[in-house]
Amino acid sequence: MAVLPRDVARATPQIGALGFFFVSVGVAIIDLLVEAKYAEIMRQKHLAALAGGTPQLAVKDRTDGPVPSEIETVTATPQSVEGSTAVEVADSEGDSTDKDPASKVVTYVWMCTIVGWFLASCMIGPIADNFSVQLVFCVGPFLAAQVLIPILKGYLPETRLPPGEANKFQRDKFQKGKAVFGLAFATAVVALALALAGLVGPPETKLAVAVGGSLILLPLAFRVLPWRLACVNVYLFVSEALYVSLQGATDYWYTAGPECVPGGPHFTYTYYQSFAHIVSTFGCMLGLFFFHSFIRNWRMRKAFWATTIIKTAACSLDIFILLRWNVRVGIPDKVAFIFGDAMLPSIVWLMEYMPGQLLVSKLAPPDMESTTFAILEGFRMFGSTVSRAVG
Repeated sequence: MAVLPRDVARATPQIGALGFFFVSVGVAIIDLLVEAKYAEIMRQKHLAALAGGTPQLAVKDRTDGPVPSEIETVTATPQSVEGSTAVEVADSEGDSTDKDPASKVVTYVWMCTIVGWFLASCMIGPIADNFSVQLVFCVGPFLAAQVLIPILKGYLPETRLPPGEANKFQRDKFQKGKAVFGLAFATAVVALALALAGLVGPPETKLAVAVGGSLILLPLAFRVLPWRLACVNVYLFVSEALYVSLQGATDYWYTAGPECVPGGPHFTYTYYQSFAHIVSTFGCMLGLFFFHSFIRNWRMRKAFWATTIIKTAACSLDIFILLRWNVRVGIPDKVAFIFGDAMLPSIVWLMEYMPGQLLVSKLAPPDMESTTFAILEGFRMFGSTVSRAVG
């Protein structure tokens, strides 16, 4: 991407899209491996709290759904209550006493992630406005290479395998979870088909592949995964797919000049890509604060109900600006955008995302964290793709 000539990028945008695809694959691999490791840590802390004598209203798998023998569900305590998906650690009477230690892990992880977003937001806009967009891609590899430091120094808490076992295919593990691996492979195939449809086909083809893939993968998930994990999977998918995204179109609308969008906002890249994203990271920090201070003590259903209602209300912000209602009432575009579209969706997204992360970490079968996270995150992102295809 850094060395691709501009005339080639303009003539064949598929090449640039293919470059973004490979970058996304690399980021996804690293992201899933790290998420699997801290999911394992969260589950260990969760079970340690239970073993320490603090009963918890834990997640308990239903017995009326298909549960393949090769998948073991998370162990629950005798005090587990059917249908409860509580975040909090509670005593036998149900009164909240201690915080779930696993939520502290996910809070710390996302605090570090938000700091990284903040630093990136401070650089991208000024570089794009004052130099070249390609310079961003020149800087990117050096920043991405920092992941080698914790890997080479062994900071990840992994058990080192003997030399003869390090690169050996773990046939027993594959046989134990072959149905789950099959679902992960099917998800990867559908995602690849969707990427190819977006490269060479019209938007209608991408929409058809997205809807068809959904109709194949969702029933397959119920057949392969434990009932409660499959229900969480469907919820994550539907919550993303039904939030119709117009981001690709609104990006051009916000930044286009007066010859393209008369009377539009005409934001510069410094404002739209840097200042607005900096405000968005502050919104994420507020969402993190609300989760750590309040939402982690709620039951999951209450958390998802609250965030869904707020998310629905936030959808009206784009309409408010696109129809120019803010101008009619005397609110400048930059003010309406910053306190609306740039901040509120970020708050709501993190408030919704983190309970899902916490729930998935508790439901992930032992020794299958990477695959389970890959499937559920794949379905979530697939829902986002369906949302963008519909939009």
